[in-house]
Amino acid sequence: MNNPMKSFLDSNAFFFRLWAFFHLLLICLFAASVIAHSGFSLDADFMNMLPESSSNRALQAADKALGKTSSENVFILVSHEDFSRAKSVAEEVFSALHDAPQFNSMTMSADISAMDDVRAFVGENKWRFISDSDKAALESDADAFCENALASAFGFSILGLDDIENDPFMLSEGIAKSYLQAISDSGVAMQSKDGVLSRFFEGKWYVMIRAQLSKMGAKLNSKTNAVPLIYSVCSPLEKDGVRFAFYGTPFHSYHSSTSAQREISRISAVCTLAVLVLLLFFFKSPVPIAFSLLSIALSVLAALCATHAAFGKIHSLTLVFGTTLIGSSIDYSLHYFISWKADISLSSTAQIRKKLFKGASLSLLSTLVCYFLLVFAPFSLIKQMAVFSFAGILSTYLTSLGFFPLLPLMKAENRRITLLERSLFPKIPKNAPKIACFVLFCAFIAVIFAKKDDIKIKNNISSLYKMEGRLKDDTILAYKVLEYSPASYLIISDSTAQGVLEKEELVCSILRENGISDFLSTTRFLPSLKAQRDSLDKAGLLLARLGEQMEYLGFDDESEARVRKDFESERENCFNIEEKSDFERVPQVLKSVIGSLWLGENGGKYYSLIVPSKITDSAFYADLAQKIDGVYFDNKVDSISAGLDKLSIFIVKMFALAYIVIFAAIKAFFSWKKALKIAFVPLFSVCAIVAVFALCAQAIEFFSVTAMILVFGLGLDYIIYATAHSGSKEENAAIVLSFLTTAISFGALALSSFVPVHVLGLAIFVGLSSAFFATKSVSHFTATIAANPFSARASTQPSDASRSLRLAAIA
Repeated sequence: MNNPMKSFLDSNAFFFRLWAFFHLLLICLFAASVIAHSGFSLDADFMNMLPESSSNRALQAADKALGKTSSENVFILVSHEDFSRAKSVAEEVFSALHDAPQFNSMTMSADISAMDDVRAFVGENKWRFISDSDKAALESDADAFCENALASAFGFSILGLDDIENDPFMLSEGIAKSYLQAISDSGVAMQSKDGVLSRFFEGKWYVMIRAQLSKMGAKLNSKTNAVPLIYSVCSPLEKDGVRFAFYGTPFHSYHSSTSAQREISRISAVCTLAVLVLLLFFFKSPVPIAFSLLSIALSVLAALCATHAAFGKIHSLTLVFGTTLIGSSIDYSLHYFISWKADISLSSTAQIRKKLFKGASLSLLSTLVCYFLLVFAPFSLIKQMAVFSFAGILSTYLTSLGFFPLLPLMKAENRRITLLERSLFPKIPKNAPKIACFVLFCAFIAVIFAKKDDIKIKNNISSLYKMEGRLKDDTILAYKVLEYSPASYLIISDSTAQGVLEKEELVCSILRENGISDFLSTTRFLPSLKAQRDSLDKAGLLLARLGEQMEYLGFDDESEARVRKDFESERENCFNIEEKSDFERVPQVLKSVIGSLWLGENGGKYYSLIVPSKITDSAFYADLAQKIDGVYFDNKVDSISAGLDKLSIFIVKMFALAYIVIFAAIKAFFSWKKALKIAFVPLFSVCAIVAVFALCAQAIEFFSVTAMILVFGLGLDYIIYATAHSGSKEENAAIVLSFLTTAISFGALALSSFVPVHVLGLAIFVGLSSAFFATKSVSHFTATIAANPFSARASTQPSDASRSLRLAAIA
């Protein structure tokens, strides 16, 4: 080694400054991120862990809009055999919740005409927004339409007669009815009864409360979250036959968030305790254990800071996955402290660092290459996991080489690990592990070849999240009552906003012609300029009869003149959805619905959604979308599953690239023979995972593919250390301990109730176990390590005399 490199490795100050700078920088970036995003943000929304359903910009915009809507909207169903009882309890819940800051809006009324802002809005646009049914009636028989208007004026009217002088043809009445029907279609099976949306279903009445959460109420892992507030209000009222059913993504997000927190705590506690017991048994000293745990804490802190700084939030699944750092980040500490405690040939901490530098750096390189490649995955959750692990591993590497060498060495007579001097297991024949490895590898290849037709990358998101308990029962019941589950939708796209609205009106007319009326669209509330002009043309048929109508109603010529002037004003000033001043006049109750439908401008194009309340024939919608330019149909479940398939294939390609890059790097440091031995280990572990999944008749999913590339990075550590430190019993023991601690971490993940975490943990556990076994088989220390998992040399207890001579030589 040349002098500059020797000075570099001997410099404790340089490595310590590098370690301190790295961690201080991440802490500062984290603080800036927390300030910029108004606090620490933990995301537990199940849908946010899934990739984009399509590369199409229209579909991505729709996904984001619907995702935002689904994360904010909740339904509360109150049921009882007696309608009046169900309604009174619903009113009590509404009274307790509707003014809470956790909600932007809340309604249980089916009578939107009772809202003054809606009444004013339809009054302003009565000539422009004539309902489709009124247009058809006008075209058919204008005289009959006028007579019906008079009958309504002298009979029942949902809006009342306060504005009859300005609306003698009751046009606002028709618009209000169409709005009411449109809003009812968003809870399609519910009908108006006694002023509320309700339904009689299987012997009980159900009254619906709908709410939109505010930013405060939608915030997960916060005391301000609306879900526990809803539970606290409803739970005491659930008695004497009253039953609540809670429906909406926020309930699932809250449940998964709190469950994830509890699960993270349990897994972390179990892993930490198990690792602690193992290290106490091995070291019999608190110093290595305390500082190893400190290294874990620092790595998790660094990972958390880096991830939040990079993304502004952390998904709860990233934290679950981050518990694997307990096992993987402790590897560097184990390698350091075993040499620190037992390798008496090293007389300074700088020498320990020099000994470990090559193996630790190559191990770091192989691991970081894998995580770095995952940063380019078109999936935010994988990017988070990659950044989290990248920062955590780098932190523990710098801690082992920059901070630990500041600790003084123990006295020479105390530098001893008794377990390294004992034989715990009978000796295994020298070539037995190599033969077993070869046989297993052949078996894996045989299974893969025999099951090649069944081995495929196939994802099904319906299997990733399993509802349980009361939440599952509520969801099933609410779906039956509401018959509303908008998982698929039509996306309308055009270069202009009016083009989108006109195309949307065309699609809506086709749906109605095919007997489909249960859908929501922007134009059911805000028609295009073309439709407004048509409405004004139809209204012209009424002006010829205005004088006669006003006379029947008992109004004078001055009132008639005001009506004509109002008509001309509306003709000259059509409502334009692109005009901010026009859109601001839309009532809030309508905005809350339109906001999830009108996507507006994105990348030079405009987009909107048509959302059916349910879809029984996907082929019809797909065929309709193909026939009209700028119309897309997106089936959420199928498109996300297809997106996961594409992402899985992307990760496989990244795995192949990582394999080539890392092999090239390894070849620069080792001979061809050693490099090929190293390259064999990840290949063996990946074959083991594929074979196990094939035998279990389980498709290769996204999370198992992700596990393969992680196994590739982590599993290489064993063989790199074994090759870089040939004949070192301390390093061989560190490899065994590293495997055990990592296996504990990933084995704990395999016990998770969350399906993605379970699959990930199980696949990595199988892969790492295979990598460790392959390392033992192909490396030089296999024959003796089998006899003693903590010693590669003859397992004989050294005599006191020989030990004294060694200590004297060091002294």
